[in-house]
Amino acid sequence: MSLEIRPRVPSGNSPDTIFANLVKKLFETTKTRFVSYADQKAALLEAISPDLTKVNFAEIIDLFPEHHPFVIDVLVTIASWAVNNMKDFQIMEGLTPIPIIYWYSMNEDMVDGIAMLKNLTILKVERFSISFSSLTHLCGQLPSLKNLFFRIDSQADFSIEDFPNFKRNFGNLDIFQFNPTSNDCDLNDDFRTNLTSECILGLPNLQLLGDPDRFVDMMEACKTNERLFENGESKLTYMTLLVRKDFHQALSTFPNVEHLHIRWESLSIEKLDVSGLLRFPKLSRLTMICLRYPLFAHHIDEFLDAYKKNLTHLILEFNATIINLKDVYKMIFPRCRKLQQFVLRDFQIKFLPKWSIPSCDSLRELELEFSIECNRNVYVYISNILSVPNLEKVRMFRVPTTLKELTCTVNLVKNKKILKKVNHFELELCENSWIFRIDNSEATQELENLETSSSTPPFDNIPFLSPLQKKTPERSSTTDTSILTSPAKERSRA
Repeated sequence: MSLEIRPRVPSGNSPDTIFANLVKKLFETTKTRFVSYADQKAALLEAISPDLTKVNFAEIIDLFPEHHPFVIDVLVTIASWAVNNMKDFQIMEGLTPIPIIYWYSMNEDMVDGIAMLKNLTILKVERFSISFSSLTHLCGQLPSLKNLFFRIDSQADFSIEDFPNFKRNFGNLDIFQFNPTSNDCDLNDDFRTNLTSECILGLPNLQLLGDPDRFVDMMEACKTNERLFENGESKLTYMTLLVRKDFHQALSTFPNVEHLHIRWESLSIEKLDVSGLLRFPKLSRLTMICLRYPLFAHHIDEFLDAYKKNLTHLILEFNATIINLKDVYKMIFPRCRKLQQFVLRDFQIKFLPKWSIPSCDSLRELELEFSIECNRNVYVYISNILSVPNLEKVRMFRVPTTLKELTCTVNLVKNKKILKKVNHFELELCENSWIFRIDNSEATQELENLETSSSTPPFDNIPFLSPLQKKTPERSSTTDTSILTSPAKERSRA
């Protein structure tokens, strides 16, 4: 193996960093010249240290063709040499930019290699799937495991047949997350729900549970756990509940819930009695989706009243209904004095004149995502919304506003009147030419001033607003007037 392929790293770097840098260097080198798989394997084996504590094995897999035997050779060597110190083993995102759209079942050799890492505390695998029985057996050989993520082969009518074995092999986990793998969506839904329920009933030590990409109703399992009370108090910190009807009973066996995620699915116009959901002593994060306004204003108010002292994160999704933004802000601020993140999604607005923003000095992150159905004949004063003093991260999508208001906002930013602490900013305007119809000829003149001014362009010298993408409208047709600032060109939902 030529020494020039090995990365030059500072002598103070950890074995983890040295090994990761070598893998990346090999990957980049093979793009420009031929390096045999045998030479790559030899370089990897030489770099493996007994002091390795963390490896993303997906990057190693990307160096070789699919199912190449050298992959298992490297894995077994890592497991043999670093068996005492390896704590974090992952097969997640690799070095190739191609998204994972299919995956293979993990072969027995790879499962056996991972099982050798007896001191693992973190195991996350996205690139392969595994049967639940094989995963159970694997976890039984990893007694120190605390954080587990795996793709699991979906099973019809899934249930735990051997609860003592289930508790023995998974009982030490703090986090157990998974994705079902079937092409049958209904089968995935059933498997996801059944496995989540079995974990709630059998694994009271779990703090975080379920499919991170899907909402799973935990209501029935939580009620059953409440009745049985066999496991004592659950350590679950994140709970997802579908609310269809009254819920009076407090879930007293779940005192550690910090984040409550509620999906409302009531067709009744009557107010529900959900007093049983207002008694989580440690709750600081609240997500409520499928809200209908103003019908659910009462429920928003009672949840805020119950948790206002400790609430730090709030997400409200309004199912494309029209809200009074002023009233919503006044409902939340200044009552929630510790709120750091505030997110409103899928809402429409009624037009309001400028109004005074309530005090919200604690707020650091703001996200507003207007509905795709938002009325194009109303708009918001974004300079007003962005006047919150301590914002650090702002994301606003499909914003209905005017060019005049946009220009005013930019000038306030330039003059350091607003957004003085922001380090991440995204702004996307409605994709419709209505913005120019509202301002009529005045808008056209202002746009020309923005585009042709001989002085400093309005978006320069504002670090988080530069470069700002602008598109000149075609007055005769509908125009994409979206504006999206760096660092993101495309929106991703967290």
